[in-house]
Amino acid sequence: MLTHKRIQSLFPFASADDGVTVDRDPESSTSRDVEAMRIRLDQALQNEDYNDGLVQSLYDAARVFELSIKERISLSKISWFSVAWLGIDRNAWIKELSYQAAVYALLQAANEISSRVDGRERDVNIAVQRSLLRMSAPLESIIRDKLSRGQPENFDWFWSEQIPVVVDTFVNHFERDPRFKGATTSGRRLPMGSGTGGDVALLVLALVCIATIMKLGPAKVPCSQLFTMVPDITGSLMDVLVRLVSIREAYHAVKEIGLHREFLVHFGPRAASCGVTDDCMTDEMVFWVDLVQMQLQRAIDKEKIWSRLTTSESIEDHIHAVSDKDTHQTALLALWLQSASRNGTWSDMQQHWVLERDLAIFGFFITLGRSTRSFLAANGFDKIDEPIEGFIRYLVGGCVLYYPQFSSISSYELYVEVVSEELDWLRFYPGYSNTYKSSHGHKNKSEDPPNVEAIFQALNVCSRWIRVFMKHSKWVKNPSNIKAARFLSKG
Repeated sequence: MLTHKRIQSLFPFASADDGVTVDRDPESSTSRDVEAMRIRLDQALQNEDYNDGLVQSLYDAARVFELSIKERISLSKISWFSVAWLGIDRNAWIKELSYQAAVYALLQAANEISSRVDGRERDVNIAVQRSLLRMSAPLESIIRDKLSRGQPENFDWFWSEQIPVVVDTFVNHFERDPRFKGATTSGRRLPMGSGTGGDVALLVLALVCIATIMKLGPAKVPCSQLFTMVPDITGSLMDVLVRLVSIREAYHAVKEIGLHREFLVHFGPRAASCGVTDDCMTDEMVFWVDLVQMQLQRAIDKEKIWSRLTTSESIEDHIHAVSDKDTHQTALLALWLQSASRNGTWSDMQQHWVLERDLAIFGFFITLGRSTRSFLAANGFDKIDEPIEGFIRYLVGGCVLYYPQFSSISSYELYVEVVSEELDWLRFYPGYSNTYKSSHGHKNKSEDPPNVEAIFQALNVCSRWIRVFMKHSKWVKNPSNIKAARFLSKG
C-alpha cells in the first residue's frame, strides 16, 4: 500500500515541454514532482466518472514514469544516451517509454486481480489471464529493450522500483470499485455456477482495461503488436461473457465500457445467422431486432431525415380517421394540425414517434436489398430476371411507395447512405459487402456461369428476415406504424 504526504491542493505541473522555466533546484524539484504526481494519479483513480478517470490515470501514470526517468538521468554519472543518439529527440523517446510502461502497469494490475481469485483454474480466469499476458508481453519486450541498451541496471531499477508503485495504485483502485468486488475479493470461494458475479466482474475488468488502452491509441502507445491483437482478444473475452449472461446483458455491459462498435462488429455474423436459422433463441432474436431498429432510429434522428418529409399526408390520414359524423370536429382538427405543423408541434409529437420508426424499418430492408443485389452480382448475376429483380427493387425502393417524398434523389440518397453506414457491421451474406458493386468487365459468362444456388439463398435470407420482423418487431405490430406493416406483408 502506498503512503503519500497530505497536501491541501494540487496544481497542474509545468514541464520544459510547456515552455515554462522554473528557478529551483532540479534534483529536489524533480523528486517533489514525482511524489506529487503519484498523489495525483491516486486521486484520478478515485474519479466518479469511471471510464474518464481511468484514462486520465494512464496519462498521470505516464507522467510519473517520465519524471522518474528524468530524475534518474539527472543523477546518473554515466550518460543514458550514446553518441548515436545525436539528433534524436530524447524527450519524445522518454514519453513513448512512459506511456508504454503505464499501459503495462495497468495490465499487470488487472492480471494480479485475476490471479488472486479463488478457483483460478476455471475457464474464465484462464481466459482473462492469458489475454492480459498476451497484451503485456510485447510491451515488456519493448521496455526491456529500450532500458537495457545502455546500462542493464536501468531496467532492473525501473522494473523493481517504479513499475510496482503504479501497479499497486491501479490494484487499489480496482479493489475500491464496487463493480469489481466479486473479482477482487480474495480468500472467499466464488460460486461455480455460470453467470457468477465474480466471473462477470473479472471479464468486465479486462474489457475496461482494453477500452482504456484503445482510447489512448497507438499514437500515444507505440506498439503495433499490441494493437494488432486487441480485436481478437476483445472478441474472445466477449464470447466468454455471452456464455455467462444473456446477449442483451452483455451488450449493455460492453456498451457502458465504451466497446459498443467492437461488440457489433464481432457479433455481426451471429446476428446475421440468427435471422436465417432456426437455432436462435427467441429472446436473442428479439434483441437483435430491437437493436437494429433503435440504432437506425437514432441515426435517422441525428441526420434529421424525417424533416425532408412533409406532414401533409400524415395530417390527411389523421383527419380521415376522425368520424365523418362530426364534420365540425374534423374541420377544427384540420386547422389545429396545420397550425401544429407550422409551429413544429406536430413534428415533435408525431413524426419523431411514427416516421422515424417507419423509416428505421424501411432502412433495414433497403440495406438487405442492396446487400442481396451485391451478393447476386458477385455470383455472376449481372442482370437479374423478374420476378426476383422486382422483389429486390421493392426492398430497396419500397419506402418511396409509402413516402413519395423520397422520390427526390437527394433525399433518397442521403437516407440510403445513413442506413447503410449504420448497418455496415451486419453482413447478411458472410464474405459479401452490403453495398452493390457491378461486376461488369470482371466476369466471363461463358467460363464462369451464374451460381443458381445463390438465388435460392438470397430468397431464403430475404423471406426469413421479413418473417422475423413481422413476428418479433414491436414497432411493426404497433397500429401507428401501419405503413411499415403493409410494406412487409406485401413483401
